[in-house]
Amino acid sequence: MCAAQSSSPTVPVTGVEIPVGILHAIALDVDQRHDVLYCYFGDRFLTPSVRVRVDSVTTVPSVDKCDGVGLGFIMRSKDPLLLSQLLRGVIDGNPRFGVVSVYYSTEDIDRFGDIVHVARPLSMLRGAASTLTSSSQ
Repeated sequence: MCAAQSSSPTVPVTGVEIPVGILHAIALDVDQRHDVLYCYFGDRFLTPSVRVRVDSVTTVPSVDKCDGVGLGFIMRSKDPLLLSQLLRGVIDGNPRFGVVSVYYSTEDIDRFGDIVHVARPLSMLRGAASTLTSSSQ
């Protein structure tokens, strides 16, 4: 787990709900070394705490083609400072997004007794807190 402080409003990645099936599909792109932009669709909630529930994802050729609730992209660096700075730049430059995620590795998780290969995100939410954290679903 990594954390970085920032002055812009964010909340921990635990406030982002992405279905395991989507994380598995993104893991395949990460493992195949594809460089993809993902446009998130879903709902943003402000109470009782800021969170985003992603219900579908589509690939887009550029950031300006994403008209969803957020954006995700792949970067293979595991440098938490660099990743958080990238997220900060993308979310600050795109006020229409409620969440921005970078997928930096993959991992196998136990999901109700089954092992599922998923992408590991670092996400930043537009909201009220001031920390950024990484967590797997």
